[in-house]
Amino acid sequence: MRVRIGIMLVILLLFVMPTSGLSSSDFSESHVITPYKSQYTEGDTVQVKVTIYPDPPSVLAYRKTPITFITDLENAQWTGSINFASDGSRAIWGSGSYLSDEIGYTSGGISSIEITLTGKIPAVGSAKSVNLVKFVIDGQEGLIPSITAEVSPNIVEPTPTPDNELNSGDFTVTYSLIPSKDYYEAGDTIQVDVAIYPDPPSVLAKRKTPFTFSTDLELAFWTGSINLASGGSRPIESSNSFLSDEIGYTNEGISSIEFTLTGKVPMVGFLSKNITLVKFVIDGQEDIIDPIEVKVTSKLAQPTPTPISELKPDDFKRTYTLIPSKGYYKAGDTIQIKTIIYPDPPSVLAKRKMPITFITDLENAQWAGSINFASGGSRPIESSWSYLSDEIGYTNEGIYSIELTLTGQVPYDYSKDTISLIEFVIDDREDLLAPITAKISPTVMQPTPTPTSVPQTPKYSTEVRVERTIGPYYLQEGETVSITLGYNMGDATGAIIYEYMTGMSLLSSNPSPSVVGGSEAPDFLKKEVMEYPDGTLVKWVLYDKEGLGNGRIEYQGVVEDPSGVHFAGMGLAIMSDGSMKWAPITGVSDLVKHDLPGYWDDDGIVTDEELLSVIQAWANPDHPLHDKITDEVLLQYIAIWAG
Repeated sequence: MRVRIGIMLVILLLFVMPTSGLSSSDFSESHVITPYKSQYTEGDTVQVKVTIYPDPPSVLAYRKTPITFITDLENAQWTGSINFASDGSRAIWGSGSYLSDEIGYTSGGISSIEITLTGKIPAVGSAKSVNLVKFVIDGQEGLIPSITAEVSPNIVEPTPTPDNELNSGDFTVTYSLIPSKDYYEAGDTIQVDVAIYPDPPSVLAKRKTPFTFSTDLELAFWTGSINLASGGSRPIESSNSFLSDEIGYTNEGISSIEFTLTGKVPMVGFLSKNITLVKFVIDGQEDIIDPIEVKVTSKLAQPTPTPISELKPDDFKRTYTLIPSKGYYKAGDTIQIKTIIYPDPPSVLAKRKMPITFITDLENAQWAGSINFASGGSRPIESSWSYLSDEIGYTNEGIYSIELTLTGQVPYDYSKDTISLIEFVIDDREDLLAPITAKISPTVMQPTPTPTSVPQTPKYSTEVRVERTIGPYYLQEGETVSITLGYNMGDATGAIIYEYMTGMSLLSSNPSPSVVGGSEAPDFLKKEVMEYPDGTLVKWVLYDKEGLGNGRIEYQGVVEDPSGVHFAGMGLAIMSDGSMKWAPITGVSDLVKHDLPGYWDDDGIVTDEELLSVIQAWANPDHPLHDKITDEVLLQYIAIWAG
């Protein structure tokens, strides 16, 4: 009887004990601290970049491993990634005193875990060590030694005496204007790059110094940094007509204050006049640094330049790239278009003014780009509308190029078989450049929720975003596929994410998703599954009184039809003000297997890099798939690539 009980205890212990315990020898770690100091003081900003290497990577294979990183820093922000030994990675992020996650079950293990932490040194009563990063892996502390820093308490700040008063000889200022012109006109966009150097840096040491920079420009935007003489910096930013801040108490002073101001020249009436680009008020004094001014002329006083010649289509050349590049797109697909327009020669746009408008049929359009002058320098252009309008001003040498990046989604209610990605209207003419277009799939698989669940004509919002990413997968029947829905719900207190899939079923052995939202998961998450004859609809329901913010839902599915897997979906959120916001799920939507040898076509497309890998396998007799990549197979890959 005792023998039988002993055998049963041994068997029970085998089930209870982990398959492999971790030890400190299983990991190596490297880190960089910026700025590095032998001793820090309260309020210092510190960045720590850490890389953890499981040695070997397989030490974290065939297991689930919870990880937690803890810090004493205040206002902590975490970003990083878990990098798989089998290629690919998964992002991790958070804010607060800790970052928690779980390394999922993998066959190849983990090649590395990379994290970047930024935060401020906390106050201490006496000199002591604080934890920059403390590591807890699989519930164990000490597998990796903590990263610490020595901190000393702040010195009591003295009240500035008259000897602290500042004067104009204490500062050197440099600046540049883009574009640089003898005069400007109302509506011109100007960029001002300014650097202020206290001379010596200690002139701003052991004191607090308030400052305000102001401008006459409209739509002003300021961004820059206060750079400490001891190393490190602190960002400054404003979208008002002024930028106000305070230089805090430091022992060594400030090496520089650097900022960039952009804005538009205001109207000046009938007469020319000077406007102030930057006025400097430091420590309450306006006369320490002279203001930066430019001359602005009235448009009424300037003759309208006469174009030298009528523009022709031959006066322009254009290149463009579509990301991703496909033969056709479907409703909800996100497309990025990068295009460059070259006036040929640049002088064709010299000594004239010319309006330009770019128009798209994509939804949630985001435009960004620049007008690049032949004389050097550039001017940014941007828009979040369905069009981008601007005017190329009068120049002596013309325009070298116009660069544009447009990102948007194919509308769900789009009925045409071809969509206009960018239509070019130059000098009020549509015939100078042909539009950039793309083909739309004639059939779009849409979810079929009940009428009470999903409105028939939703209005999509840029305030709510959901993006689908898919981890490593092989489209074989019975294979498991990992799917991640990353969301940004802003201040929404409740949300429903609809996910419709065909060719795949939800993994029944994993009914609960893993959810990470900032440093905390939402208060509540529920999954409802509805089976239809041609697919499965999953509804994830979330709410959080403090706002959902950023997060992700991770789940798994099992391939049932290797010939093709399709996803479609959308998110619905109720914002804090009671309004409803809709957004389609962007990102990966199709997995298609053409049953060709190799793995290069598993996502239904063949990229440039994948095609070159196929050609290498076809040409290299030593490649393990060389015998399977025949001439016929290579031609099939090329056909998919051409799409």
